[in-house]
Amino acid sequence: MDRPTVQHLWTYLEVRDAARAALLALDYTDDAAAGDMRFTLAGMLSDMDRWLTGIKGDPGGDAPIEKIVRHRPQGLTDACWTRGIGAKKIEEPQVEGINNTECNTLYPVWTSPRMVAGADVANDIVKCRKRPVIRGDYQVQVTDRQFAELQATFPTGVCDWSQPGAGQQGLAGTWLDFDPT
Repeated sequence: MDRPTVQHLWTYLEVRDAARAALLALDYTDDAAAGDMRFTLAGMLSDMDRWLTGIKGDPGGDAPIEKIVRHRPQGLTDACWTRGIGAKKIEEPQVEGINNTECNTLYPVWTSPRMVAGADVANDIVKCRKRPVIRGDYQVQVTDRQFAELQATFPTGVCDWSQPGAGQQGLAGTWLDFDPT
């Protein structure tokens, strides 16, 4: 098997949050034993290589998510690192927000208009399904005039983020693979 390249690592880091949300939707749990990991490019590539090699070489017929969980290197957990010389690893779930965890204090996660409207951090819905505007959805009292304005502003309804997107389909057996063959 060809080894992942640095470009694969950067691609992985770019889609990390969306992938984490997708794994959480599949009941992925973070139960690996904590360990000391060095925050270096070589360390990250080594961990990724061990993980991908283990997944690729697993002859079992289990679902991909089972293989991912089974082959995750020990000590590889959700975490961030403090800045500067002598950086310290902070192991904690990475969640959206600002100043609600140590990591989010160091590295704030800004929301998007979709997230404010109720979309998931996975951001995997291109076109949402609509539903009528419902007065009870708002955490403040909405007057009759305000509700009429909402209905006029959104005549076809508002996004129902609890539903799959319009035309959205599952992966149908497709899975991320770094093998060029």
